[in-house]
Amino acid sequence: MTAKLTVKQHAFVEQYLIDLNGTRAAIRAGYSQKTAQEQASRLLSNAMVQDAVALAMKTKAERNALTQDLVIQGLLTEAQREGEGTSHSARITAWAHLGKHLGMFADKAAGGRSADGLEHGSVQEMSDSDLLAQIESLFSTVADISATK
Repeated sequence: MTAKLTVKQHAFVEQYLIDLNGTRAAIRAGYSQKTAQEQASRLLSNAMVQDAVALAMKTKAERNALTQDLVIQGLLTEAQREGEGTSHSARITAWAHLGKHLGMFADKAAGGRSADGLEHGSVQEMSDSDLLAQIESLFSTVADISATK
């Protein structure tokens, strides 16, 4: 346990790591259900709690050998998977996450422009043909990156 945290704060940190939901973590850590949302907000703005969460998340990632590269490689594998036991929906979702990672799909709040400077709508608003064009562009980009390695 981090020496600077109270027992209840430490319990909150442990519970927060389960689902990253502050309100539910506060309730599971023993805070009142009525005030859990406020307590979670207060706890998550506490520098010592923030440090404890960051350290615990880093430790967990290291323990699981989880890296950004590993996640991206897993998405790429799923996006390119074919045959029995695969799903079109899973491939599209994987490509969408990869595209989002590369900044291809901008939020409307960001002015609707992506890293390439072109205007794009959200994935949900795109037509099938536009989405397919984006996916093909992403596939081409990923293939170019893979070829240079």
